[in-house]
Amino acid sequence: MKIVLIILCILFLNYDTSAFFWGKPDYSKARLMLEEMHSAFKSDNCSIVLYKYEEFLKEKPPLSLKRDAYLYAGECYEKMKDLPSAVSVYKLAAELYPKDEIFLKKASSLYLDSGLYQSALNFLKKLEKMRPYDSQVWLMMARAWKGLGFVRKAVHYYRRLAASNTEDYKLLKEYLIALRESGSLKEGYELAIKGYNESKDPDFAIIAAEMRALSGNLKSALSLLNSLENSGNCSLKCRKMAAVYNFFDSNISACQKQLEFTSQDEDFTSFMRGILSFNTGDKKSSILFFKKSSLSEDTFIREASENFLKRMAQ
Repeated sequence: MKIVLIILCILFLNYDTSAFFWGKPDYSKARLMLEEMHSAFKSDNCSIVLYKYEEFLKEKPPLSLKRDAYLYAGECYEKMKDLPSAVSVYKLAAELYPKDEIFLKKASSLYLDSGLYQSALNFLKKLEKMRPYDSQVWLMMARAWKGLGFVRKAVHYYRRLAASNTEDYKLLKEYLIALRESGSLKEGYELAIKGYNESKDPDFAIIAAEMRALSGNLKSALSLLNSLENSGNCSLKCRKMAAVYNFFDSNISACQKQLEFTSQDEDFTSFMRGILSFNTGDKKSSILFFKKSSLSEDTFIREASENFLKRMAQ
């Protein structure tokens, strides 16, 4: 019976067998290596950190010593742009230390940066249970859901963030993009106008104009863009939007005027001039413009230009 109890202790209580039979194991060498890793990490000497890390693991140290070693190694892999190795370390550490938030956060963040949104979400769900009111977790959840295409779920987290960070305008822009993609155009427009009135950032007026245009109100959209032009804050994007909206609003002269300011984007300008020439029946000029824009790296412009050229060749 005693033998059975001893075996159970060894197998199920994580009892160190060498300690049982030969006394307490000596981890002094592992501790010394960990101290050397710490010093090298503080000196930003990651080559030494990672060398010591491999040697440290050969000593088979207990979990109580490994935590900091995983943290030093993971951060060094990050600094050296070896993201797969960093993720591997953080993932292992997160499994070994399930209640330690730092490894869950770091693994989630790297997965997000790598575009592996489902993997990030798997860790974030665990993290959210531990930190249900953590705004950083909300932001990562929003980005993960958005990356997976579940924009309405992303909006849920962005909405929470916006309520607690009313003056974080960078965050508000992210939120507005999610609202636009989810089709929440009225809410998006109102928030964009609020952001513009408070910050005077032209980006908010441009986003508001997009919301109005997508709602079918081109005149309202153009009014916003015209106000930016009148204040000298109409960027290249603003000019391009104004050209397109004026074209669809049948204001061809206003469209042509805006194209005088978009030459910085030759592909867009050639494409729009090709459409204008096509609409007036100037086939020769239209072909020349579409041949230029058909070489664009922009997928939409290139494919649309090619389609126009095929149509005119029939």
